[in-house]
Formats: sequence, structure tokens, C-alpha cells
Amino acid sequence: MEEHLEYTEEIPQPLMKKKRAYPVTWGGFIGFFGAYLGFIILFSLLTGMFYALAAVIFGFSMAGFEKSPVFLLIDALTFIAVMLVFKRTRQFIFQKLTLGALKKKKTYFLMAGALIICQVSQYLIFEVLHLEEPGSKGDDRLFTSGIGIAGIAIVIFCACIAAPVTEELVFRGFLFRFFHERYHFIAGLTVSSAVFGSLHIGYPLAAGIMGMVFAMLFYFTKSLVPGMLVHALWNTYVSIVELHS
Repeated sequence: MEEHLEYTEEIPQPLMKKKRAYPVTWGGFIGFFGAYLGFIILFSLLTGMFYALAAVIFGFSMAGFEKSPVFLLIDALTFIAVMLVFKRTRQFIFQKLTLGALKKKKTYFLMAGALIICQVSQYLIFEVLHLEEPGSKGDDRLFTSGIGIAGIAIVIFCACIAAPVTEELVFRGFLFRFFHERYHFIAGLTVSSAVFGSLHIGYPLAAGIMGMVFAMLFYFTKSLVPGMLVHALWNTYVSIVELHS
């Protein structure tokens, strides 16, 4: 007898769209910022305890403690501590810490444009529309509270070097990229600039616009370095103006 073999053609199943794997999950995102805030609180408490102990031992007053420029170092120290803990987040952020953009002429035009936009926007907000004051009480206080040469040196270092580097890594390197890659450019721009502005008490609108400018500079150059340089130049300019006012 002749065997009749039956062949059944397999009908391919609809191709399943693979879910994109993101470098940083929502759990990592929440953990990073939770640790960031936690370390800030911890370092602030430790600094306060140390200062209080020194006040008891050496008999000096605690008056003006909240004006100490030492607190400006806490943010940078917190960032370093969190980066040591969250390896995946560190790798995600440092991916864009590249120097390639500095080899392109257009980068310097973009940097110059960013500085001009910051200057014009703040002039309109502070001098023309009078929507905000040019600097929060805390910022002005650092330059008017008699902190001495050493204190001024610390303030200049933190404002012109530590703060620009830390803020660009956190807000543009992490926050902007996280929402941009998961959702949309507008989402990253809105969230990062809104958070950046809200943390600058006294002038959130002006700072928020600056956050948008830095985010767009990063977006067009694909590197965090140009934003760090512009941020540092701007903070240096503001610090010099404050010191001579």
C-alpha cells in the first residue's frame, strides 16, 4: 500500500512587537531620586550635628549656621555617593559625557546662542516684566553674610564648577534623557526644565527657561560637555556680578 503523507503548512503567527529594553527602569529611576534626597537629608543632618558639637566645644554661636557655604558642597557629595551606588544609572549618564561635540564649529554657535537667550530672557523677566527677582534670598545671602575669603572661594568653586557639572549630569544627562527616550522630546524637555526651575527658589521661571535652553543644547550637540561649559560661564558671570554689587 502506498502511504499518503499529509503535510500541514504552518501559518506564521503575527509577529510580536518586542518590548524595548531601557537602560534605566522606573524602579531604578525612583531608587535614584529616593537615594538622592535621602543622602541630602543625611549629609545635612550630619553637618548640623558636627557644627553643633563644634559650637559646644569651642563656644561659638550657631547664629548664621544656615548661611554656611558648606551646604553648597552637599549636593555635589550627594551626587557622587548616589553614583557609586547606582552603577546602571552612572553608565547611562556618563554615555553622553563626550568631547566629540567640541570639535564641531556649530557647537560654539549653539553655545553662544544659549548664552544670549539666557541673558535676554532674564533681562525681560527681571528688568522689563518684573516677574521675579534676580536671585533668591539664599543666593544673595551667600555674598552678603560676611563669610570671608575662604567662604567666598568655596561659593565660587561650588557655583562655577561643582553645580554646573552636577546639574547637567542629573537634569540633562539623566532626567531629560529618561523621559525623552521613554516617551518624547517634549516630555523630557518639560519635566527636566520644570524640576530644574522649581528647585531654584525665588526665580523658577527664569531657571526653568535656562533648563530648557540647556536641554536643547544637549539635544542638538548630543553631549553634556557644551551645557556644562555654558552653565559654568553663566554662573561665573552671575557670581562676579554678585560679588561686585
